[in-house]
Amino acid sequence: MVFTSAIFALFFSLAAGAYYLVPSRLRPDVLLACSYLFYATWSIPYAGLLFTITVIVHRLGLHIAMSPEEGAKRRALALGVGASLTLLIAFKYAFPLLGGAGSAGGGLLSRMASLAVPIGISYYTFKLVSYLVDVYWEKLEPEPSLRNFSLYVGFFPQILSGPIERARTFLPQIGAMERSPFDAAMVTSGLRYILFGLFKKFAVAERIAPIVDSVFDNAGQHHGATILIAAYLFAIQIYADFSGLTDLVIGLGRVFGHRTPQNFDAPYYAPNIQEFWRRWHITLTSWVSDYLFAPLRIALRNWGNIGLVVAIAINMLAISLWHGVSSNFPLFAAVQTVYMSASALTLRRRNQFYKTRPRLAGPRRWLAPLLTFHLVVLSFIVFRAKSASDAWRLIRDLFHWSGPRASLNDLVRVGASPGLLLSALGLVGVMEAIHFAHRSGRLQRWKARSPAWGRWLVYYALALMILVFGPLVQQTFIYMQF
Repeated sequence: MVFTSAIFALFFSLAAGAYYLVPSRLRPDVLLACSYLFYATWSIPYAGLLFTITVIVHRLGLHIAMSPEEGAKRRALALGVGASLTLLIAFKYAFPLLGGAGSAGGGLLSRMASLAVPIGISYYTFKLVSYLVDVYWEKLEPEPSLRNFSLYVGFFPQILSGPIERARTFLPQIGAMERSPFDAAMVTSGLRYILFGLFKKFAVAERIAPIVDSVFDNAGQHHGATILIAAYLFAIQIYADFSGLTDLVIGLGRVFGHRTPQNFDAPYYAPNIQEFWRRWHITLTSWVSDYLFAPLRIALRNWGNIGLVVAIAINMLAISLWHGVSSNFPLFAAVQTVYMSASALTLRRRNQFYKTRPRLAGPRRWLAPLLTFHLVVLSFIVFRAKSASDAWRLIRDLFHWSGPRASLNDLVRVGASPGLLLSALGLVGVMEAIHFAHRSGRLQRWKARSPAWGRWLVYYALALMILVFGPLVQQTFIYMQF
């Protein structure tokens, strides 16, 4: 039951109706029941696995807080983090790799390889780990209620693809659910987020997805302009797809009175690669920064710049491997490590250089984001490739131009007609105009001043563009595979 299916729309409507019909004190119970029902539609056994690891971590969190001995606290922390990560590593990495090695001979390894990865395990594992570490670091009081903790871990809008919300922002909102009356403004805001998320998914991301798939799934068959255009289109696709999914999740949460954290903050306008990663998939990168990079940086502080580079490399490798075990992901981590290290080690000198040359500071403000964006697009070729060998092949063929006529024929062959590209550019313009209006506060002021018919005209226009430009079939989101 994916978010873009008709059956999910029915489920969501019934869940929202039940949530607001019951007494307010029972709303978390309804939401928890709906969350497990939703997860069970994917797999009943894995819903049982989710509940089991949730109970274990909940009990260990209480043990960490109540134990008077530091050694007992550390053992409980190690047990909880170890159990959570073991499940993630086993299902997502070990079983596929070991199963592939034993597939020729059949037997246990082959059966292990046939096990599907539990939906959302990458996301809820990081929730469990951050909860235990925060309790151990005394940044968070343990949650005494198993119901509340289970809702935090299994909240159905977030379970499939995040954002990876921290317990310290989620759990306090459960009490508000039990006390707050129906908030029409909150629900309306949620519906707007849902509409805009669907627009980004269907009218933008799915509009260009066939071109991207045709090029990247057939490495070695395309050259020059075709690969270059596909690379830029993929940068647009993955941003529209993933940020659209986040908007959808935020909207679903708001209908139930929950404020989900933002996951994107204009990443393609970042002035350097460090800032890009602070703005892209914010809940993942901040998680890795807090629980991996910061401790590593402290541990390696005596190594100077070498320690910084090592910490960056491990950080980027963790982010890349979180996406999967394909050979292109470690290569993507290596590219990003070079980017990040070069930028971090030279940033202070660059800032000093421009500080003493104020006339160059103005051009830097728009040249730096432009350069960063192009570097990101180049690295996304590696990310999107099906393997490391495909990535090398695509980058090699990127610099092989076969002439205007051959390039035009190749673009037409993959579906990149001038009309489609122009319509895609126009839809991206609409998306970015709305983003700009939201970031600048103009959208909020317009909503406050405009008449109802003006707002509804915009809503109908977005819905019409979804119907006209988007495929009228059920579509999954890119990041649901991770």
